[in-house]
Amino acid sequence: MKTAEAGSYSIVGFRARHPVDASALIRTFGQAGWRVQPVRACVVFGRVHLISAYMHAARALDRGESTSMDLMTEVAHYAGCSRQLSKSLEAVRVENETEIALVAVPALDGDEAERITGSMGLTRDDGLLEINSGKLKYAGLLGVDGVDCSTAADAVLEKIALIDVER
Repeated sequence: MKTAEAGSYSIVGFRARHPVDASALIRTFGQAGWRVQPVRACVVFGRVHLISAYMHAARALDRGESTSMDLMTEVAHYAGCSRQLSKSLEAVRVENETEIALVAVPALDGDEAERITGSMGLTRDDGLLEINSGKLKYAGLLGVDGVDCSTAADAVLEKIALIDVER
């Protein structure tokens, strides 16, 4: 079974007026037909980080090599850059965050997506996906210590790829 086709997902950043309740976010989008995985923005090292996590997760599920049976849990696993699912989930967990990244299947578009994000106090800000010096202090959560803004994305992509190698 194919889990996703290219172009059928979104990776977006959001600022929230109040701390995000990840469970409510997942539930609200789920009721409208989306599967979503919120990730705290401080551990996202470029859009490519979450694109890679999504693609690896979808491929692992398609091949029957995933740690979990759920696409979004698998996305969190890869986004957290750890072979151990629990460590990955801890690294990316949204808990009292006001800046988040969101991986969504299918792609977020249309009035319904805008209605949901607006009702949850979310304002789109894709700049939150980008690497900046303030995020570097969180790189250790992903096991990529000693990086700078020019090397962080490559280090994260390598960690994601190593998850497959170490399985």
